[in-house]
Amino acid sequence: MDRTLSVLSLAAALAVPAAASAADAAPSVQVYGRLHVSVGQYDNGDDSQTNVTSNASRLGVKGEQNLGALTALYQIESDINADRGNTELATRNTFVGLKGGFGTVRLGRFDSPVKEINSAIDLFADALGDLDNISRRAYARDFDNRDNNAIGYTSPSFSGVTLNLQYATNIDTAANDPDTDNDAISAALAYKQGPLFLALGYQRFGKDAGNGSDAPSLVRLGGSYDLGALRLIGFVQRGWDDPNLDDSLAYGLGARYSFGDFALKAQYVAVDPDADERGAQQLALGGEYKLAKNLTTYVVAAYVDNDDNARLTPWRETSDGDFAGVAGEKAFGAALGVIYNF
Repeated sequence: MDRTLSVLSLAAALAVPAAASAADAAPSVQVYGRLHVSVGQYDNGDDSQTNVTSNASRLGVKGEQNLGALTALYQIESDINADRGNTELATRNTFVGLKGGFGTVRLGRFDSPVKEINSAIDLFADALGDLDNISRRAYARDFDNRDNNAIGYTSPSFSGVTLNLQYATNIDTAANDPDTDNDAISAALAYKQGPLFLALGYQRFGKDAGNGSDAPSLVRLGGSYDLGALRLIGFVQRGWDDPNLDDSLAYGLGARYSFGDFALKAQYVAVDPDADERGAQQLALGGEYKLAKNLTTYVVAAYVDNDDNARLTPWRETSDGDFAGVAGEKAFGAALGVIYNF
């Protein structure tokens, strides 16, 4: 008995410093980034331009700290305008949080669960031909947002299933106004197992966040499937009460085929709204070559065919998005780009 008590006492004595050591451990620090720059020719049906473009280039710092049963985490990510040489601090996913067996809780500014669905499947993400040129930019209220003043929860994976919830108290300003209905809720249920990814998401804005209309909302289903060297992607979404489109249906399909360090890809996306002549469709074709694990070059061509009252472009999601489209005109672009991750 005495020997047992002595062993237990020794174990307890050793455990207390170990727990204190975990809580006092220094946080990890990782600096990372991406330089994604392209040169392209764009034509909006009325005018044209040639430009060097930074496509969501970024610089960030992130890390974790062991607290014993919990882990603290943080991230500060900033846009880098590599084409113009300036940086905007903390404009991308920036948060502080805690994670444990219950999942992960974050506070700050970060992608909505609905936005993360398209981010996971887009074959031309952040480049000419991005899905969001149609699935996001056709709407008056951007559903594919990185929301301000956000509270987020991500569950652990249960046999490949995760739940992602987010509430933004006020999406446009720093302080919440009790007289303004300017919040947003978003949720997604995702399944990832082997070659299959599938996610269903919902987002709804307050009336004032919807530019004074009825509260706009959206449901999105998206997924991808890998068949060896071939990846297939698709999504469909239904929107309601948007000031631009009223109710609408948007959908897209794409395929990417890899052979060695080369890949060819194609992607189509369209929006069909109730609002008169507001529809548009986009087609993008491209090829890429991986020079190294972290270095990729590519070529892409994309066009948007607009209805009479639509003015979308295939470059809206790049830093050349201020080169506006013309209502009823076809918009075309071609670009050569490089992506360097570090």
